Amino acid sequence: MKPRVIELTEYKPRHLSRDELRPEDARLLWERYGKRINVDFPSPRTADRYILTPQGWVGYLPLTPELHLDLRTKVPVVSVFAMLEYAYKLKGFEILSGVRDCTSLDELFEKLAHILALRVLRRARRGFYREYLRREESLRHLRGRLLTREALRKPWEVRLWCRYEEHTADIDDNTLLAWTLQRVSRSAACGECSRPAIRRAYRSLAGLVALRAHGAAECRDRLYHRLNEDYQPLHALCAFLLEHSGPAQAGGDRDSIPFLLDMHSLFELFVFGWLTAHAPPQLLVDCQYVTDDELGFRADIVLKDRTTDKLHCVIDTKYKTPDKAAAADIQQVLAYAEMLDCDEAVLLYPVEPAKPFDGCPGQSPIRVRTLAFPLDGDLESAGSNLLSELPGPESTAPTR
Repeated sequence: MKPRVIELTEYKPRHLSRDELRPEDARLLWERYGKRINVDFPSPRTADRYILTPQGWVGYLPLTPELHLDLRTKVPVVSVFAMLEYAYKLKGFEILSGVRDCTSLDELFEKLAHILALRVLRRARRGFYREYLRREESLRHLRGRLLTREALRKPWEVRLWCRYEEHTADIDDNTLLAWTLQRVSRSAACGECSRPAIRRAYRSLAGLVALRAHGAAECRDRLYHRLNEDYQPLHALCAFLLEHSGPAQAGGDRDSIPFLLDMHSLFELFVFGWLTAHAPPQLLVDCQYVTDDELGFRADIVLKDRTTDKLHCVIDTKYKTPDKAAAADIQQVLAYAEMLDCDEAVLLYPVEPAKPFDGCPGQSPIRVRTLAFPLDGDLESAGSNLLSELPGPESTAPTR
């Protein structure tokens, strides 16, 4: 029997009667995903109804075998794909044809997983990249170099301690692919159209590598060269798929893993990626810039002069659509700018607030502004308009 699917839209409350949502399901949702979906239980304040409100998370959530949640975004799916190109450095790779035609986020996730599987199968036909790894172990026969010191310590042992180099495919470049394929094969967003290819790709690696858990961060900033340069887009896809494949809801191989996309994080990574690609050469764009080591404060994005190291602007991205900037948000970005001795601070939203802010709070000499990077139209034009409004070197025209 097919599960019942409840559709939710980010930041839009969905009212459900007691008959539409069982108490045990509501409690499970609140306990496991309460930070991603706000759950208000029936009370006089809610007119005796459940109220579910996604907090900037979108994707597909299999809560129980009988009940799934489809978390939809207000942003057009084509814009989400364009954001992914910049956020995960996929732009420029000729592997994403056909993905722009996706009409839903779970379809986008499935197509990206399918592309990863097909590219892994293509690499399998050529042979996976291998490296020489140094190993030391006790063997029945001599291999490589005999370790005499270890042998003399235990002269009664017949086996020989050897140090040798093994040409193996069991390296991180390949185990990242195997772990990602194993995870996405269990994702609720992947259907029968993509699972056969995903499983074939996983089996092509299973006999060569040991399955090891990896995080999305391990897919970034890796070293590539002539022999493994085609792994770069594969690892970029792995980063996206791993980052947004949530934990299984219980033990066992048959569990369905949710696909949850954090639009707050994606918005920040996209803005950083777009500015990095289009900022003038003398302007350096930095992400998660440390403002206070002891307290762990980090500014989302900073713009600084590449030559003089002077900070031009601190940007704090806010994926929400308020009527006006919250006082706490202004205080936060102002504190970042003060710590960094920067004269300009920007609160960046996906939609310009109805009541924009532009001023120097209190007696502070720091100018704080609200700006927007709209996501519902041409992202390139929106980015160019934003870049022209940001402080920086004399030339702030985007590069091409």
